[in-house]
Order: sequence, then C-alpha cells, then structure tokens
Amino acid sequence: MSIEVQSPFSNVKDSCEFVNKIQNLNIPDDHLLVSLDVTYLFTNVPTDLAIDAVSRKCDQIKNNIQIPLDQLVWINITFKNVTYSQTFGFLMGSPLSPILSDLVMEDLKTRSLNSLKFKTTFYHRYVDDILLTVPSGLIDCTVSDYNQYHERLQFTFEVEANNRISLLDRYMNFESHHPTNQKVANIYNLLDRGILLTDYSFHSKNIYLIKHVLALNNYPEKLVNRCIKN
Repeated sequence: MSIEVQSPFSNVKDSCEFVNKIQNLNIPDDHLLVSLDVTYLFTNVPTDLAIDAVSRKCDQIKNNIQIPLDQLVWINITFKNVTYSQTFGFLMGSPLSPILSDLVMEDLKTRSLNSLKFKTTFYHRYVDDILLTVPSGLIDCTVSDYNQYHERLQFTFEVEANNRISLLDRYMNFESHHPTNQKVANIYNLLDRGILLTDYSFHSKNIYLIKHVLALNNYPEKLVNRCIKN
C-alpha cells in the first residue's frame, strides 16, 4: 500500500534543501533567528493529537486505509491476558512514528503561527526542529506559546548570536552496536555537509574538524581517509 500526503512547503528534507531556501533570506533589523526543538518527540506525542491530525488529512488517505483511524494510531499491548492501551508516544523504529509525529507537528505549526502576535518572515521545520524569525522583544512570549500547545510537547530554544545559531549534532560512536554501513554513512554525511554546504575556502578546515570529531568517537583513521578520498 502506498499513501502520499503532500508535504508542506515549510518542511525541509535535508541540509542541502535548507541552504537553497535561505539563499535570499533577509531578516528585519528587529528580528532574530530562533531555533525550537521538541524534547523527545516520538515518545511524547499525545495519541489524541495524532488522531485529530490524521482526521484532518483523511481526504488524502481515506481511499487507501481499510481500518478505523483510532486503530491506526492506538498502540495496544497484552500482558497476562490484560490489554493495555498506550495513551501517548510512538514506538521508536516504527515506520508510522515519523509520519504521525510529522502530522502533529504540522498542526502545531498552523495553530502557533495563527496565535502569534507578529508575522514571522521565515519559518522552516525538519521533523521536530523549527527555525523561525522572531522580534527580539517577543522571544520568551513565543517559546511560551509553543509550550502551551500541549503539556507533553515541550520546547527548548536557541537564539542567534553574532549572526550565527548553534545546532545540536549527535555523533554515532564507532564502538556502538549499529551496523557498519550506518557508521560509514555517518562519515559521508559529515563530509557532505562540510564540503557541499560551505565555501571552498572552508573545506580544509572542515575536513580537519571532521577527522578530529570522528577520532574522538573511535573511528579508524584508515576508514575515514578512505571515505575522504572517495
């Protein structure tokens, strides 16, 4: 079964697409870039919000689904002949989890943007990471508004400094129990971002930083060098 739900323009699929979208970005003098990040999204999404979000997309998917919407979202677990229903959160690794979480985040965007006391000039999202422009005097108010959407969906935030904004990255340690192909993909991912998304003048410095970070995470030097040469 194949179900296609149109992705909103504000969604970003990867770093390259994000760079293209900000090429001609002009931020008003009284605005700042602010990043918002949901704390543990998948394990905190309320099931009732997911059902509401799927219901709003029903016209696009109803012809491809033969089960009730609540059965699509609810997670039931049976233990010693007693059935328990999970009232919030989705399973990590389930193919449905990112889809349902994304629909909830899109509903949150619509509600929050309509309730803000200003019109943002820039808004883009990747899964649970949001980047938008906010008037400098309304940052705390904006974060508070997002955190009032639901008690289980709470946001941390970061504000730009010196025309830069920090983004959190997590690195897979080579000694972890992930498949080797995922570890190699992690190397290529860092290299792509360090080369394709930056000016040539920064390439040497970026490769040095990437090798340093990977060494700290126990990646073999020969493997890293081979990926760089490729």
